[in-house]
Amino acid sequence: MPPFGSTLFVVLLPLLLMIAKTVVELSIDKQNPPAYMTYVNFIGTPMIALFISAVVAYFVLGRARGFNWDHLGRFSESGMAPLASIMLVIGAAGALNQIITDSGVGLVLKQVLTSLQVSPLILAWIIAITLRFALGSATVAMMTAAGLILPVLSANPQLDPALMAIVIGAGAIGASQVTDSGFWFVKESLGIPMASMYATYTAGTTIAAVLGLGGTLLLQMFL
Repeated sequence: MPPFGSTLFVVLLPLLLMIAKTVVELSIDKQNPPAYMTYVNFIGTPMIALFISAVVAYFVLGRARGFNWDHLGRFSESGMAPLASIMLVIGAAGALNQIITDSGVGLVLKQVLTSLQVSPLILAWIIAITLRFALGSATVAMMTAAGLILPVLSANPQLDPALMAIVIGAGAIGASQVTDSGFWFVKESLGIPMASMYATYTAGTTIAAVLGLGGTLLLQMFL
């Protein structure tokens, strides 16, 4: 087993590079950036930071522990097959997500859900979790739900926007299933059967969403 410190360093290296980029950006004059910012921006780019970390891992966790390049090549090759299947499934899920998004399901949901006579908070949660179920992407669900619920929020100035943000976020994490690329990533990475994924991952995210809604409604009583 490699030393814990070396392993932790390799794992944290991409995060440290991206944080360093952010810190440098905050400390310089954006109107007149120094010449080295070109290199900082390059190194701090997520894909480049991950690539640098992979190269460092070859030396710190591989060569430094006595493995030759043939061994490292076989290690890399053995990891390609499961990685390729995961990437293909995630890509297919992302394509399905985009097809459903471009089909205009958001407009249909707006017409149907906004006609319901319910609390604006519950309505926002229903919109968010329905979009999450239909589109798969939590980010798209949150952004779309926020745009759809904005007219309702404007018509109810007594509502706290922070509560609306919380309840939309709660709804957007629930009902993760086959349209969510994260669902497939967890399934393929851990080798979990589909039935077990629904019983654990989908059920777990839905329970979390319901608890988030309940907590927000409880919080509303004290505000």
